[in-house]
Amino acid sequence: MLLVAGCYERFVFGYQWDADKSALVKVFTNPSHRGPVRSMAAAGALLAVGGSEDMVHVYDLRSNKDLGMVMVPGEGSVSSLALFTPEGRLAPTHLFTGSGDGSISFFGLRAGDWECMRTINRAHSKEVAAVSVHPSGKLALTAGREGVLKMWELTRGRCTYTTKLAGPPEGMAFSPSGLAYAIAVGDALTVHGVVEADKRAVFKHERRVLCHAFHGDDAVVTGCEDGSLSVWSVKTGERLVHVPQAHDSRVRALSLLPETRVPGAAGVLGAESAAQGPLPTRVFSASSDGSIKVWDFTKSATEPIAELATRARLTCLVSMLDTQQLAALAPLQLPLKAPTAPRPRPSKEEGDEGKGDRPAKAPKDKPFGEAPAGVVDFLGEEDEKAQRAKQASVRAKLAKRKRSGKAGGLPGPRGGAVRKAVR
Repeated sequence: MLLVAGCYERFVFGYQWDADKSALVKVFTNPSHRGPVRSMAAAGALLAVGGSEDMVHVYDLRSNKDLGMVMVPGEGSVSSLALFTPEGRLAPTHLFTGSGDGSISFFGLRAGDWECMRTINRAHSKEVAAVSVHPSGKLALTAGREGVLKMWELTRGRCTYTTKLAGPPEGMAFSPSGLAYAIAVGDALTVHGVVEADKRAVFKHERRVLCHAFHGDDAVVTGCEDGSLSVWSVKTGERLVHVPQAHDSRVRALSLLPETRVPGAAGVLGAESAAQGPLPTRVFSASSDGSIKVWDFTKSATEPIAELATRARLTCLVSMLDTQQLAALAPLQLPLKAPTAPRPRPSKEEGDEGKGDRPAKAPKDKPFGEAPAGVVDFLGEEDEKAQRAKQASVRAKLAKRKRSGKAGGLPGPRGGAVRKAVR
């Protein structure tokens, strides 16, 4: 398994987790951006890194290639990222970004390139703190620093729900099943049900909650400003584990064993599968003091099983399946289905008198019915021309930056430079 961390000093660090030796072995270091690394997302072999400028750096860690930059139409830093992977697949098909100016953008992978499908300006009045996509690909949640949570229906590209939060959020994520989501505000982490829109649990902490991660649907791990770690039961509300001084400084990021939606993955991954019981067997925590620690809460709640010092101010942390694990899971993938076609507008039946000229409305989709294979493109005919013009402008700006920039490579696991493949 791979662990990737980002820092204020603009670098990303890659580590191979050696389960036999219980050790993290560094495999690469790369200067990802010109400024601090602000956000990170991983799915399959793909790693997306958002920086303080309006670009996302994309890597393919299976082939150890730098795939170059994706220009984000929003202004300011890329403050939040999310990758969407269809059910039964390993490779992501869509990228979601939130920017410092409050805008959100949606990208689709077409012919090997990330194409901007739509940008919603002023989705929030302040920086987008978090973006999370429902496993069905039909919904997304965004949270802004102004303290507002919004739900977006991706099949139509519109906001369907808005609510005011108690304060600026620090993080948000759907559970693996998509039946719940958790959001951190101040010293509380709140878990909400999606279908019933109920509040399932509120976990109060001693200090501000900075990060969290689901362990299955029944437990959630939290990291706080005071350096503490906790594991909570969603069903009972009980604090199962509490490590008061897990780190000497604030816990900036958490990651558990990577979730995979490929059928039969647990039988292939064995001990490295994501959910094995009420307590997580692998929790990776990163602190602003530069330390990364590995915890097995089924064995000890006080001492990490491994740790290292990066000597950098860490901001982000993600876990990924390594090359061997991806190769083992590849034969189990389900075939990728074509996106759901838009519903045709119903026409007026002949002889239907007295009901007006307007055709009857088609029945609305249920919010959580049968999930589509991927996120449906929602560009309307009226704004498609404007979107294409914007994409052309973005490509021209990116080409200008490439010509003025310096080429670089992503060091491979054995230290050799890998040729940069910018698409």
